[in-house]
Amino acid sequence: LLFNHFEKYRSHLHISSYLMDFGIVVLYLIHPEGYLNVLKLRKMGKSICEAEREVFGVDHAIIGGEYFENYSFPRRFVLDIYYHHRLSALPEEIPQEVFQDIKFLNLIDLGVGSYFSDEREEKYQKFKEYAQSNF
Repeated sequence: LLFNHFEKYRSHLHISSYLMDFGIVVLYLIHPEGYLNVLKLRKMGKSICEAEREVFGVDHAIIGGEYFENYSFPRRFVLDIYYHHRLSALPEEIPQEVFQDIKFLNLIDLGVGSYFSDEREEKYQKFKEYAQSNF
């Protein structure tokens, strides 16, 4: 939906958007009962990352980034996965290109949430505001 609206849409962003939450699958497969606790905390109002950190001491973005470090993926792709929930807390040494990727991945995340979240209206409003202010 968004591809035609962006001149600088990088080809790896499409696959990054599919795999940015791969760490959730890894955490669930390693400890299914723990991930059920994450989902309970999520229903109580915590963000998925907050709940994961509370249960596991780490969130899915870090797990996904670490997982993809084991393969010969481009560094930019791995950094996109690793930092996709840290737009406001990126290290200074992150390249500008990765910062732009992460902004776009956040837009995709909000857009997907507009369709598949229990908070559709809130996510859609955030999606519109984020798109207007960042793009």
